Amino acid sequence: EDSDLSYLIPDKAGEEKRQAHFRELDLNEVLENALGILPERDKEIIVGRFIQEETLEQLGKRFTLSRERIRQYERPLLLTIGNYIKLFYPEIAAEFVKEVVLKWIL
Repeated sequence: EDSDLSYLIPDKAGEEKRQAHFRELDLNEVLENALGILPERDKEIIVGRFIQEETLEQLGKRFTLSRERIRQYERPLLLTIGNYIKLFYPEIAAEFVKEVVLKWIL
C-alpha cells in the first residue's frame, strides 16, 4: 500500500542524459581509440592518407609499396575502424560515418 512503484516507470530524463553524453563524445577521441586497435603500420597508412592527406605515391615511397597496394589497404582498414565504432560506440556510429569517414572518402 505504501510501496514506491516509481521504479516501474521508464526514466526518460535519464535516457535523454545518456543520449546527450554520447552526442558530446569527442569524435577525435573515438577516432583515436579506433586507430589504437590497428597495427602501427596500418595506423600510419590511415593517418598519412586521410589525416595528413598524403598522396598514394607519397605513402608508397614511405612504405616501399606501390600506390595501388596502398589504395588496396584503405578499404579493409576503414571497415575495421567502422566496425570498431559500431561495436563500441553504436549511439554515434552513424554520426561518425557522416562526419569523418565520408569526408575521408569523398
